[in-house]
Amino acid sequence: MSPVKSRKSHIIVKAIECFNRYGYYSVSLNQIAQAAGITKAGLYYHYNSKKELFISLFLDKANAFFDQFMEVVQEKSTPIEQIAYLFNQESDLVPQDTGIVQFCIEFMMVSTRDSDIRKVVTAFYNKKIDIFTAVIQKGVEAGLLRDVDVKLVARNLYFQSWGYLFVQATIDIDFDSVDQHQLNMDIFLKGLQKNIEP
Repeated sequence: MSPVKSRKSHIIVKAIECFNRYGYYSVSLNQIAQAAGITKAGLYYHYNSKKELFISLFLDKANAFFDQFMEVVQEKSTPIEQIAYLFNQESDLVPQDTGIVQFCIEFMMVSTRDSDIRKVVTAFYNKKIDIFTAVIQKGVEAGLLRDVDVKLVARNLYFQSWGYLFVQATIDIDFDSVDQHQLNMDIFLKGLQKNIEP
């Protein structure tokens, strides 16, 4: 890794830690620069503003998630295997890094008050819905799933997924959240499959 990429990676790690510790509105670029061990001018070399940094971090993590997600989905040989993975991917990928989950929740919360951030979240939502819709549509066309409005099902899946992540990030749970999520998604998938009792 080049020194510039290495420095940028370090900034990313420290910026996420700062956003998670202080929140978007309370943290300053000075705090982020200090945590990263660079000057504020050094931070401005990579990012023009706190908002640009915040959005860049989210897109970097979201794109990495999608790249990994799509790589695994494409490895599955049948629509039902793709759908099963689609319905359970959060428990496979996300809990490995709770700091990223916390950061994404902060990003979503800021989107309720900032229209620029909301546009980024909306684009993220649309991209994920498109992926869910395409995979579910394949299952319907292959005769494996009931004839449903795939867009409505895709939205429901998205909402359940974020509910799982929100619980992970916001409460002290007294149960195995991965097992709970797996059960929820299994019930959801069985309800969609043809000739299987929910």
